[in-house]
Amino acid sequence: MKVAIVQFKASTKKETNLKKIIDYITKAAEKKATLVAFPEFMMFYTNSSQSSKQLTNLAETITGNFITTIKKSAKENHI
Repeated sequence: MKVAIVQFKASTKKETNLKKIIDYITKAAEKKATLVAFPEFMMFYTNSSQSSKQLTNLAETITGNFITTIKKSAKENHI
């Protein structure tokens, strides 16, 4: 098993981060990785001034677009 570990500074924009993540998955697959690990704040960067309510409004469910897109890319790339 080959593992790819990704560390990147997420932006505050989910779509920007999602594009980066999909690119990392593709690159990992090209290098024959079968598992990719990402940092805990990969959906978006949050600053300390955001309230928990603001964070809740930005979050998505496990079936939301962010995770669904990552799952699809992982499946297509055999990750």
